[in-house]
Amino acid sequence: MPSIAGLDVSRVTLSDDKSVCSVFFYSPEGMATFERKLKDLTLFKPSLRKAIAQRVASRFVPEIIFKYDTQLEKQLAIERLLDTLKEPGSQ
Repeated sequence: MPSIAGLDVSRVTLSDDKSVCSVFFYSPEGMATFERKLKDLTLFKPSLRKAIAQRVASRFVPEIIFKYDTQLEKQLAIERLLDTLKEPGSQ
């Protein structure tokens, strides 16, 4: 799917009542890339829900919401900062 290339699924959460499935995406190019590709992602929603319905034995299929994962972005920033502290001569 070239239209959504460059986006990675970083995590998926399901609401307590199982009515909403949030799919979090990350792009090294930032949130702007995600926002540009969100329209294309939304076009895939019906196909995804159908695929889930065929594979999951449940009466209801959750609504799918696509979000940008700012949590992962923050985690990566912290890891980069910690890496600079490990470098020789950084003390």
